[in-house]
Amino acid sequence: MQSKFYAVRRGRVKGVYRTWAECFEQIKNYPHAQYKSFTNITDAFDYVKWNNAEKLEFANSGHKSNFVSAIEENKKLEKAVQKIIDFSKKINKTT
Repeated sequence: MQSKFYAVRRGRVKGVYRTWAECFEQIKNYPHAQYKSFTNITDAFDYVKWNNAEKLEFANSGHKSNFVSAIEENKKLEKAVQKIIDFSKKINKTT
């Protein structure tokens, strides 16, 4: 099963969360909450529309583990995609 990231653009604490439960805590009973799930961490970050100061504030908040683990997950995905691209290039050269 593919990982999901939950982006909260408008809620108690704007950010990107790894679980629905964490996301839900930020949006429940919050008027006009804006949130969405993504399979790509980059899309989730884009949805939140953070500026650099907000990224730093979130990274330094109690939600830091979500931010750091989301970035680490993105790096793993990027490496996996690069391996697929490299493998595809190798196959194309031999055929």
